Amino acid sequence: MTALVPSLSRSLAEQFNVFRVMHHGTHEKQLSNVFAWLLTKEGTHELGDAPQGLFLDLVNAALPAEVRLPRTGYEVGQEVVTPGNEGNPDPESADISDILLSSPEAAVVVENFGTSDGHGHDYYRYLALGTTGGRDAVVVLLCQRHVPHLQRGGWRNAAVVTYAEFLSALRTHVSRDQKWMQQHPDQHVFLRQLFEHFVEGPAAMNTDDTLAFLTAMCETGESARYGYQPRDRVAQEFGDLIAAQARCQLKESRAMLEPEVFAQRRGR
Repeated sequence: MTALVPSLSRSLAEQFNVFRVMHHGTHEKQLSNVFAWLLTKEGTHELGDAPQGLFLDLVNAALPAEVRLPRTGYEVGQEVVTPGNEGNPDPESADISDILLSSPEAAVVVENFGTSDGHGHDYYRYLALGTTGGRDAVVVLLCQRHVPHLQRGGWRNAAVVTYAEFLSALRTHVSRDQKWMQQHPDQHVFLRQLFEHFVEGPAAMNTDDTLAFLTAMCETGESARYGYQPRDRVAQEFGDLIAAQARCQLKESRAMLEPEVFAQRRGR
């Protein structure tokens, strides 16, 4: 613990990420702009309709096979007003969908929020927007965290797609397209920042930190762990060991403080 903790002490907030620098993603409209850009076939990401297809794959995975929608072919809109009460266009009784994917045959109406929560919006108005003209439609909750118990009322019927699910699928697609990465370095850097911020989380260490950690592992006789299999389980067990030691230290230090705290309170 004494040797390893200093190598883990680097502040994650110090690491550069354009989304953290700009505080981007703290409001749903900001992220809706990014996702709408990705879902637009003609977007400057130059990935064509691949992101749209990956997104629909996730949507369709939550639907019965007989009602699944086409993977591509949608126009993308933002801030689209839904029908109001009983189909009334009155804006006072209407909602506004964050993203709308629409074609003559099908539509996907997206509510983007931090959690899988309708947060006061009317699921059935969203569905009415999607089914306009007799189209097949699905309402989707695009969110950072899937919290099923928050899906009350009609929102229980919504398909849920998390940021991590969509961006992980997109990351895999991009990693297999060497030609795209070479021809579009700016877009690639932007997407890497997006993946790190919303999928991977900040990198725990830079190169110097990693070398310091590796050195500490060797000097403390823990380097044999690098050869153990399976790797995921080894990493989990090692993390649990450090966590258990930290819990023990916290418990013992709290016990040491209690008599002093008790005495101070009596003195008052």
